[in-house]
Amino acid sequence: MREIMGAGLSGVGMEIGAFDSPFPVPLDCSVLYGDTFDYRSVTAPISPESRLALVIPNIKARFEDLEAISNDSLDFFVASHVIEHTRNPIGAILGALAKLRQGGSLLLVVPDKERTFDKERELTTLDHLIADHEQPSFERDEQHYREYYKLAEPVPEAVYEQTWRMWAAQNYPIHYHTWTLRTFLEMVDEVRRRAGIALEVSSHSTLVETGGFEFYVRMTKAA
Repeated sequence: MREIMGAGLSGVGMEIGAFDSPFPVPLDCSVLYGDTFDYRSVTAPISPESRLALVIPNIKARFEDLEAISNDSLDFFVASHVIEHTRNPIGAILGALAKLRQGGSLLLVVPDKERTFDKERELTTLDHLIADHEQPSFERDEQHYREYYKLAEPVPEAVYEQTWRMWAAQNYPIHYHTWTLRTFLEMVDEVRRRAGIALEVSSHSTLVETGGFEFYVRMTKAA
């Protein structure tokens, strides 16, 4: 399904957070790779054998901070299992769309809340996502950490408070938000309204029958 969703990509693009699983794109594409961490930081804790599969980042960038990339400069933008790690997904998508030329595509691969370790958590509401975009709040971010270490990666009660506070203080990129395809497309509609541009949206649901745990959304700026 990743190959199918990426089959129509062409030109020069960028992938954020590829790590050791770069997204499959047609061979005639030229891809820049961005990551929050530089190559040395990423490789330090892993074995030499594992380093062979890593993509070396060309640009130090986060999905929520793409100032290093010029507007209207890319033909496509890919982020696979990245958006759930962003505090402000609406802002991140709007920022990525601004980097695309007319006809360019933003392709997102998103973990399905019902098929991952997030399954015990509540779905993030659209109102919450709008609030994260319009009125960022450290207190609201703390809610994510508390929920994550209670329901997604639960830790013993004795160290629960210490654990979530420690990772929150380090701004560790947990899964802040959770979606199904339906609720994600509700957010995409909100992005479309805020962007004020024509967006063609295509998607594919989680391949449950084959044990899939992710869904796929592609947004193309109408030429």
